[in-house]
Amino acid sequence: MKCIDRELAELERSLGTFSVEALARHLNGEWIDEALKATGRASQRIRKLPARFVVWLVIGMALFRRLSIQNVLRRMGAPLGGISLWTEEPSSAAVTKARDRVGAEPLVRLEEQLAASLHDRFGSALCWRGMELTSIDGSTFKVPDSVDNAEYFGRPGSSRGRTAYPQMRGVFLSSATHHIIWACRFAPYRTGEVPLAMQLVEQVRKGSVVLLDRNFLAYKLLVRVLDRGSQFIVRMKRNVKPRRLRRLADGDYLVEATTPRSLRKKNPAIPKHLVLRELVVDIGGSEPVRLLTSLTDAAVYSKADLAGLYLDRWEVETSLDEIKTHQVEATTITRPVIFRSQAPARILQEAHGLVLAYNLVRAVMAEAAERADVPPLRISFVAALARIREAIPRMASAPARQLPRLYDQLLEQIHLCILPPRRNRKNPRAVRIKMSGYPLKTARLVA
Repeated sequence: MKCIDRELAELERSLGTFSVEALARHLNGEWIDEALKATGRASQRIRKLPARFVVWLVIGMALFRRLSIQNVLRRMGAPLGGISLWTEEPSSAAVTKARDRVGAEPLVRLEEQLAASLHDRFGSALCWRGMELTSIDGSTFKVPDSVDNAEYFGRPGSSRGRTAYPQMRGVFLSSATHHIIWACRFAPYRTGEVPLAMQLVEQVRKGSVVLLDRNFLAYKLLVRVLDRGSQFIVRMKRNVKPRRLRRLADGDYLVEATTPRSLRKKNPAIPKHLVLRELVVDIGGSEPVRLLTSLTDAAVYSKADLAGLYLDRWEVETSLDEIKTHQVEATTITRPVIFRSQAPARILQEAHGLVLAYNLVRAVMAEAAERADVPPLRISFVAALARIREAIPRMASAPARQLPRLYDQLLEQIHLCILPPRRNRKNPRAVRIKMSGYPLKTARLVA
């Protein structure tokens, strides 16, 4: 018995200070310990899966989505086919219990601390004319079709009967220059994007420009952005027609927008009228679009500048595509479900692990971009992710004295993954495969 206790104590000492060395430069181990302690999730006794290791495991699950959790354990705990850290590797049930002990709260805290650190690290490079350039956008994520997930997250409506999977909604505040996700909120599908965006606005830093799609044209959201000391550019819906006060140039107007009376009843501090600027611009679609912005000084911000700036709104959609399509290799047809878990609490834990993993990859890419003296978005995410995946087991098995050299090599490899300048392409919202000719699988057929 004493021998087993000694083995467990030695194992916990190894895993209690565990780090994924390829990424640990941007995620300090002390931050993890502090987050676990602050949320009451730190390990209280000797375990085969200490809390710090479980945090890295959740991040590893997001980086190696094609691997089973057991194989992610082997990738992290037995690098390059070496001797495993465990005499007997933890079972799936043990991993589930360990994940439940940690929960999602420590990962949320780590998200915030990592975002603050990256903001300090890259500073002025995040800005356009001295204003930080950010975007807010949302997406939905299919989750495994379990009873608990369906009850908690809910299903969208369907014209063809019951939808295949429950769905979770996520809204993200993202850097348009670096693709770093500053903050995110996840909720059941029935929760609207605007209420979640209202929470994210509290994370917008003073002096930012927030780029928004037309779904976020909600006056309470726009007013809150202005209250934060920031500006916005949002695409207008067809039925929104503010009163034009003065023509500034061709397709450029100073306008007065009236806030809804119902909104002012709930919050009397909201002004009755907002003086804004309406731009009618051609951004390459079938017809011109109308933009509404709080940047009203035409002498400082030209129509052409703001039209070009609005195109950066799609960078947040590129970030979501990088997570869904490349980081977790989930396409609509072959792998529709990103998450592994059958319970909502573990789904949320995985979701925040996805964001943490993505930001860590983006942090390494931004560091490599500095070395190459190119914008971070000129580095290939797919190629960089592959180099980082290769480096994780290589650095895990290396002596500590070699780690600085191996990390330097990783940056050298990534900074060579430079993409050509982006072409001015048009991407219609269309798919090649519309639907299947097979009959719809129902619960009765599954049984």
